[in-house]
Amino acid sequence: MPKQPDRVSESLRDQSSSQQRQQRQVSFLQNGRQITGVEIGATAIKAIYHGLGRQPKGWMLTDIDGLDARISRTAWNNKTLTLRNASGATVTVAVWVF
Repeated sequence: MPKQPDRVSESLRDQSSSQQRQQRQVSFLQNGRQITGVEIGATAIKAIYHGLGRQPKGWMLTDIDGLDARISRTAWNNKTLTLRNASGATVTVAVWVF
């Protein structure tokens, strides 16, 4: 006769795995930095000092003040994140760098 699964052990193992996944998913928030008030002119490229002391793993816009923002990364290194505004209007953004 096959052994019945131990429901308590399975539940604890599932909870532990879930907590580990959640911890990995939010670690970028703890190791990142928000940069606010970044003004990028129409069709301009702007380098922003991020202060992480390492090359970022990623970035995201957290706020946009402008009607038409088409922002992309053109480069990054251990000191700066360089963003391009492809729109025809100046925008002010906030960026989370992690």
